[in-house]
Amino acid sequence: MNGLACFGIALDCTDDPLKVALRRRYAQNRFPWKLVFSDPYDGLTHHLDDLFDSFCCEKVGKIGVESWLTPTPTLDDLSLITPVNYTVFMDGNGCREYSSKVEYFVESRVSPGIPVMIAADHSMTGGVLSGLKRRYAPKDVTVFILDSHFDAFSIRQTANVVKYSKEKYPHYMNVLCGSEFPTLDIDHISIPESYNCSTFLRYLLREGTILPENLVVIGVSDYPTEELGRNVYTKEYADAYFEYERNGVVFIPKCDLQRGNIDKILDGVLGDRETPCAYVSLDVDVGAVSAIQGARFMNVVGISEKLLYTLMSSLGKRISQYEKKLVGFDVCEIDAYLAGRCLNDRIDDRTYEVVSKAVRLFLGQPAATEEDHAGAGKTHAST
Repeated sequence: MNGLACFGIALDCTDDPLKVALRRRYAQNRFPWKLVFSDPYDGLTHHLDDLFDSFCCEKVGKIGVESWLTPTPTLDDLSLITPVNYTVFMDGNGCREYSSKVEYFVESRVSPGIPVMIAADHSMTGGVLSGLKRRYAPKDVTVFILDSHFDAFSIRQTANVVKYSKEKYPHYMNVLCGSEFPTLDIDHISIPESYNCSTFLRYLLREGTILPENLVVIGVSDYPTEELGRNVYTKEYADAYFEYERNGVVFIPKCDLQRGNIDKILDGVLGDRETPCAYVSLDVDVGAVSAIQGARFMNVVGISEKLLYTLMSSLGKRISQYEKKLVGFDVCEIDAYLAGRCLNDRIDDRTYEVVSKAVRLFLGQPAATEEDHAGAGKTHAST
């Protein structure tokens, strides 16, 4: 198998109280709307199903996850489904353990194929990249991360930014974040550092799985302003961000994409790079609130749907034009509870449709027709 090998992992361990409450209601069969797909892998592969027949792409299965850690727990899991238990799981490096399972899966089930992972938790990207190290040296791989957030800061640094933001923009943060980012009393509590979806790049850079000069982060909304660099709460965060940049990490903030000339921006990034390989990771919150309504984190307004398509198409073309070998690709952070949501037997969300079109454009494949989308929605809404 030397083509694209698609697999999924449904680890979704967020300890947000609201989402934990939804998990409990799902386990008790009291969910407030119809869950069309059990996890992002099922939803996205359904919308890309024709590619598995015509584009040398093979489904190679799912990595097993304990049911209480998935979007679809059972009634037997009810005692485990508490915010504290999910926090303990993350603080105990549970995400790292599952990332190691992804690494083993890539080595044993995917190789020599090209891994295409569909995951809920973005930290699983580290498992794919670790699994590829046996085939491709980090010095030969440019890693493109499309994300509204740069997931490379300590939990304390991130908590300080949240504290600052909630004090400066209370209405905005309450509307966008809800209960996802509670303000932590970081001066009086100990916060364990662990590998998770908001820190994993910090670990991959420290361990040499990604070289800083070979990391390009596109679409960030959290690039520090001058005020962040001066504020007592956020100066450490801003200093760390700029230190990554001085060490070679390339950031393309959301505002730069919105000014246009995406082809020119990517030409500037790829034109001088001698790395023969490329890996691309799409965190769907790069388009949160604007293009995509079904991301796990909706605390920022990402790029528009049109801009997402332009970016994905241009990136795919530029990787080919500059003769970079695509060694892997992933899509992460789709929220199974929000994506493709079905209300009154009608699909009420277009996340899978938007993301599948973006993937097709990246791969240089024609977009599915409106009839295809309508048929997919009708078929699954009636199951």
